[in-house]
Amino acid sequence: MLYFLSKLIPWILCMCIFEVTGSYQHKSGSQMFEYEDLRLPTALKPLHYVVRLQPLINGNFSVMGSVQIEMEVLEATSNVTLHILGINTKNESVKVVPVDDPQNPGVEITNHAFDSVRQFYVATLAQELEQGKNYYLSMNFEAYLSEQLYGFYRSTYIDAEGNEV
Repeated sequence: MLYFLSKLIPWILCMCIFEVTGSYQHKSGSQMFEYEDLRLPTALKPLHYVVRLQPLINGNFSVMGSVQIEMEVLEATSNVTLHILGINTKNESVKVVPVDDPQNPGVEITNHAFDSVRQFYVATLAQELEQGKNYYLSMNFEAYLSEQLYGFYRSTYIDAEGNEV
């Protein structure tokens, strides 16, 4: 199980950095995205993740989960951007609250967007996060155990007796 979790966390919230050359535009729903590369914005630095998963392997192979990310604000920003692939966020559950006041109702989120080309989830906030402060972003999500050999996946094998396991 630990092996699967080590592969799952990058799949859930991949904070990797990679770049494409050139410039292009992409429309996702009513939002127009224009960009030079696929890098995450550098205004926020993730410090710690708490990921909870409940795979339903005897059902439809869905996974119910939640994540809490502690982030440091390096530059004031009104967007929180995450790499997400193969996950349905429960937008009503997304919260951004100061670490020093977790009982605070949090910063209002005015828009949730998904850019399928860059695999970005973007939460637009009603006010900027303060530089130098730490915040928690929490959200619930649902995903499915894939048959592809990446992320949190399901697979079978043939044992020594020739049985599919």
